[in-house]
Amino acid sequence: MSYQINDANSPPIAGRLVAQDPQRVSIQLENPLVGAVVVHLPTTGGRLHRLD
Repeated sequence: MSYQINDANSPPIAGRLVAQDPQRVSIQLENPLVGAVVVHLPTTGGRLHRLD
């Protein structure tokens, strides 16, 4: 999944969807320095997209 913040200059955040509820979207990202990290983003601030 990818999450695009409602700002034309922001890159999409791509990772594995962990959870979604009316207030937030949680996406797991992989980082070579720290490993797996889950970020929590507001649903009102952007859009969730399926990556194919």
